[in-house]
Amino acid sequence: MYQRILNLLNIRGYQKQMTPLGPCYIKEEMGRKKGVFMTYEHKPDGTMYTQEEASLLDEKLKRYIGPNASVLVLILSDKGRSTWTDPDRAFEELYDPVCLILSAAGKDEEQSDTSGGIRFRKLGEYKATAVILAINIFMYLWTLASQEIFNWGALTWMHALQQGEFYRLVTSNFLHNGFDHLFNNMIVFLLVGSRLEPIFGTGRYVALYLGAGISGSIVSAAYYMHTGEMVASVGASGAIFGLIGAMLWILVKNRGYQKEFYGGGVVLMIAGSLYHGFSTMGIDNAAHIGGCIGGFLLAILLYRQDRGK
Repeated sequence: MYQRILNLLNIRGYQKQMTPLGPCYIKEEMGRKKGVFMTYEHKPDGTMYTQEEASLLDEKLKRYIGPNASVLVLILSDKGRSTWTDPDRAFEELYDPVCLILSAAGKDEEQSDTSGGIRFRKLGEYKATAVILAINIFMYLWTLASQEIFNWGALTWMHALQQGEFYRLVTSNFLHNGFDHLFNNMIVFLLVGSRLEPIFGTGRYVALYLGAGISGSIVSAAYYMHTGEMVASVGASGAIFGLIGAMLWILVKNRGYQKEFYGGGVVLMIAGSLYHGFSTMGIDNAAHIGGCIGGFLLAILLYRQDRGK
C-alpha cells in the first residue's frame, strides 16, 4: 500500500524531502509547494494517532515545507481505517487513485499469505484486463504518430448520431488526449478491473466494459446534441465508471459485503470522481454518469452471485 502510493507520487513528479517528522514528498505547482506525508496509524510508541494529532501534522509540516504550502496527510491502516486530511483541497487529482489503492489493500493483504504458484495461476483471471490495457496504450501511441486516427475515432454527436458514424461510440473509449489522461484512467482501470474480472468471468466482464462504455458515449452524445455544443469526447472513463457502477450493484446484491472491495470505498470513489468532474473544466460528466448507470444496469443482468462471493 505504502509503496504503491509512493510509486504514484513519483510518477506525478513528487520528490522526497526529509523532515524531522519523516520523509515528505514535495511538488511545486504555479509557484506554490504541495507536500504529501504518509505514516501508519500506529506511532513508534505503539499508540494510535488521534484525529486531533493527525490534523496537527499539517501545521507541523508547514514549518518545514513553507507556511503557504498545501499538505496532504495520509494515515495508513492495514485494517481498512486509512484516512487523509487535505484542508486546502489541493490534491483532488490524487483522490481517485489513492482511494482505489487503499480499497485494494485488503485484498493484497489476503493474497500475501498465498504461495507464489497460486499467484501465477491466478494471472489468467486478468487476461481481458491486460488486453484492454494494451489496446488503450497501443491506440495512444498510434495517435502520437498519426492524428488521423484521433480525428475519426473521437466522439461528436454530429458524426455519431446525425451522420451515422456509430463506431465512434466504441472507438472514443480507447483514445486519450495526452499521457496524463491515459495514465490516470489506466491506473484506476487496473485497480477496478482486476477486482471485477474474476468476479464476472472474462466474457461477461468484456461485455460489461464495452456496454458501459457505449452507454456513456450515447448519453454524452445525446446530452451535447441537446445543448448544441460541439464537443469531441475521448477516454475510457465512461467504461471505467461503468465498472464502478457494477461494483455498486454487487454491494447492493450482497447487502454491503464483498471481500474484493468495501462499500465505503466504492461510494467515496463515485462521489469524489463526480465532484472532481463537475469542478474541473473539460470533463465529460455526461459520459461518466451514463457509464455508471449503464454499468449498474448491466451488472444486474451479468452478475452471478455464486461466482462473485
